[in-house]
Amino acid sequence: MKKILAAVTAGALCMALVGCGGIFLTKSDKEKFYVTDPSLHVLEDMDEFGVYEDGKAILTAEEMENGGRGFNFNNPYSEYFEGTFGGSYTGEPYDFRGRNITTKRGIGIGSTMEDVIEAYPDIACMVVPDKTKSTPDNAPYIFDISPAQVEYRIRDYERESPFFKIERYETKDGELLSSAGYYDYIYDNDLSRYYVYDHEEEYFKSHYTISFVVEDGTITELTIAVILYE
Repeated sequence: MKKILAAVTAGALCMALVGCGGIFLTKSDKEKFYVTDPSLHVLEDMDEFGVYEDGKAILTAEEMENGGRGFNFNNPYSEYFEGTFGGSYTGEPYDFRGRNITTKRGIGIGSTMEDVIEAYPDIACMVVPDKTKSTPDNAPYIFDISPAQVEYRIRDYERESPFFKIERYETKDGELLSSAGYYDYIYDNDLSRYYVYDHEEEYFKSHYTISFVVEDGTITELTIAVILYE
C-alpha cells in the first residue's frame, strides 16, 4: 500500500507534468536534458526535511508522516490542511504563523537565491519550467544541477516565478537517489517510466522533497513533502 504524505503544492503539478511529458524515454533525451554530476549530493538525513526555528526542530519529518501531510511554509498551521482537505490532518496541532521558521539550513520565505546557494552549495537540484508563464515552449526540465546553476537558469530564461526542488528517493535496497538518479535507475534497469510512476511502491521506500518558488531572486513559496511507500 502506498502512503502519501504530501503538501499540496506546485510540486505535485510539476510531477504530473513530467509524468505526462515525452522526455527521458530514450538515450538521446537522457543526454539532452540531464546529467549525473558526481560532485552533487543528495540530502541524506531525514532531519533535513524538518521545520526549524532558531536552529531547533519544531516539526520533524516523522511528525509530518504521522500527520498525513507535508508542510507548507506559506500556510504554517495544521488547520490549513483540515480546512483544505476536509479534515485529513490527523497529527498534533501546530500553528507557526508569525514565527521565523526555516529549513534546517536556515532557508525560509524571504531568503534569497544567494542564501540558498550558500546553504546548499553541492546539493542536486531540479529546475522545472512554469509552462503557464511567459517561458519558451521548449524550456526543459533540467537536473541534476547546483543551486548556483539554478540561479543561472532562472536568469537565462527570465521566468516570472521559476520553480525548483531538491529530491531524495530511497530505493528498496537503501540507495539514495537524486532527481537524475531516479531516471538513471529507470534507464539503467531498462524499466518503463510510466510503469514505475504507477507502481513506485515496488521500487522505493520513500520520496522526500523540498520545493522552492523564486521571484526576483527571493524565495516566495517553500514546501516540504513526504511520500512513504509501504
